[in-house]
Amino acid sequence: MPECDRINPAAEAEQRAFLETYGAENITARYGETDRAMFAEFAGPTAEAAAEAAVQERNCNWVIYLDTVYLYQFTAELPSTAMMQLIEGLRGSDYTESTRGPATVFAYAYATGDMRGTVGVTHLFIGEVWIVLIENSALNYEESAVDAILAANPGIAGDNS
Repeated sequence: MPECDRINPAAEAEQRAFLETYGAENITARYGETDRAMFAEFAGPTAEAAAEAAVQERNCNWVIYLDTVYLYQFTAELPSTAMMQLIEGLRGSDYTESTRGPATVFAYAYATGDMRGTVGVTHLFIGEVWIVLIENSALNYEESAVDAILAANPGIAGDNS
């Protein structure tokens, strides 16, 4: 599983540009490897239960704008049973299912009621890998996340139906 600086190249490039503009010394937000706090707040109990079964995981946060724009990515390898239970749980929820390339995707937008506004939560499944993006930015980081996993794992299959 790639490190945070390689797990989502589009997010990393956006952060690099932001830090060059504002100066890393002026940014107090944590970025890079992080904990599951954002995941716990937005992913829901079904996802939290699945995360406990992860074979390996990486939690990454990028600072891409000032204090109110977030991009968090949880990436995990899941056993097939845990993954199928999670997918079935998402299918029975308010998430919208679609596909993007080889990935099965579930997306939902949460209205937070606070200064963060609407936060998008997207679950992507490709082979044994589960990616969760939690963000309120204007850009889309899904393709970059999937491409990074495919580059690191060329033999991965994408059928999670």
